[in-house]
Amino acid sequence: MNLKGKKIELRELREGDMVLLNKLLNDPEIAKNVVGWSKPITMYEQMTWFHNLHDDSNIRYTIADVKDLDLAYGTAIISDIDFKNGSCGINIKIDNAFQRKGFGKESLSLLINYIFNELNLNRINAEILEYNIGSQKAFESLGFIKEGEKRQAIYKDGKYNDLYIYSLIREDYCREGNR
Repeated sequence: MNLKGKKIELRELREGDMVLLNKLLNDPEIAKNVVGWSKPITMYEQMTWFHNLHDDSNIRYTIADVKDLDLAYGTAIISDIDFKNGSCGINIKIDNAFQRKGFGKESLSLLINYIFNELNLNRINAEILEYNIGSQKAFESLGFIKEGEKRQAIYKDGKYNDLYIYSLIREDYCREGNR
């Protein structure tokens, strides 16, 4: 199901989106701000990954312009879905050219609503690097609570960095008047 906001729509991944995804994976500025490690990915590897997604249990979206669904800004993912325990992970990547325009926050808001009101989950987890202040502010503005940190958990730029653990619980989300 596509998720429609004011400026963006979260729509299905398309084969044509693989150019953007490849750019996001290979961009050193984006790689610096996301969890995990990066290696150069060829378009062949990107397309092979795309064609093998039928076994993927994650929910993957392309962040697209609400007026032109072919204009893609980034990706949004609901991962580690655990229906028994009512939890999942959430993350987004946005092309540098489209950052600081509110697309990330709107994407998160749409995902949160979908997770709580359609998937009927209870908890959303997020992990954010200690120096990614923009992401911390976006998640906190939507009600996420910093629960703790994993010390020196992620190696980037020649040093080990702390990883902050965030969560949003349905009860807290509803208490703020969201539904």
